[in-house]
Amino acid sequence: MVGKILEGIATGLFVGKVKYFPGTLGSLWAIPFILLARDPFSFTIIFFLLFVLGVISADFVSKKKGEKDPKEVVIDEIVGFFVSTFNLEPNFKNLALAFILFRLFDILKPFPIREVENLGGGLGIVLDDVVAGAYVCIVLWILKVYVSLYI
Repeated sequence: MVGKILEGIATGLFVGKVKYFPGTLGSLWAIPFILLARDPFSFTIIFFLLFVLGVISADFVSKKKGEKDPKEVVIDEIVGFFVSTFNLEPNFKNLALAFILFRLFDILKPFPIREVENLGGGLGIVLDDVVAGAYVCIVLWILKVYVSLYI
């Protein structure tokens, strides 16, 4: 019973088991959490819960499958995309821009994202996406401040 719950969390209610683009589809599960995070306090609470549940559930599925980062584990994308929207007005334009940038950083894995991923286990699975989300926050902040892009 607990194993099925952990698997459900890790796979974004089993969205991660779809054949094509599970990470991209799984990332979209962050949107309800983004809409709930209306202030820094709620953002912090939701992040902490997603992160802890993500590390535990990703570690469980990783060990169960005997794989370093199973494709069906999408909780990391959920947490990472959530992080990428920190201090961002959740309108369509902003969410779309954050989503595209997050997927780009998640796929390309610039330094030190790949190194963080190598931590292994649930922590490595989730934390690399958190770093990708942090990169998105930085890029969006630069666009807002220095390019005067209304975000």
